[in-house]
Amino acid sequence: MLLYIFYYKPLAIARSFFRTLNSSNVHSFGDKYFNGMGDDTARLEQNIAERSWSDFVRCRVRFSVSMCGHITPQRYQEICTQDFFATLVGVKPEGDGYVKVRQHPLVFSDDH
Repeated sequence: MLLYIFYYKPLAIARSFFRTLNSSNVHSFGDKYFNGMGDDTARLEQNIAERSWSDFVRCRVRFSVSMCGHITPQRYQEICTQDFFATLVGVKPEGDGYVKVRQHPLVFSDDH
């Protein structure tokens, strides 16, 4: 029973948040967490962080949700990320969201 409470319940709440997020509109997520950023080409990525003993004792799972924008012709992509944690009572954002730019690994070429 304690294993379920400390380990599985927060993970189940995080996964439920992911299911809700995947079935929702990217615009609504962008409006709520990224000050209205997001368009029809954006997609969402979820990442569950490795749990520490501190997370286990606090009955929480840390995770992040990233909204990935379109890829520019120069192969750059804007990534907006918000960190969250899931506890026994629900999901809460952790800190402020942040933006980073990454170079996309795909190489676009006109030489086919």
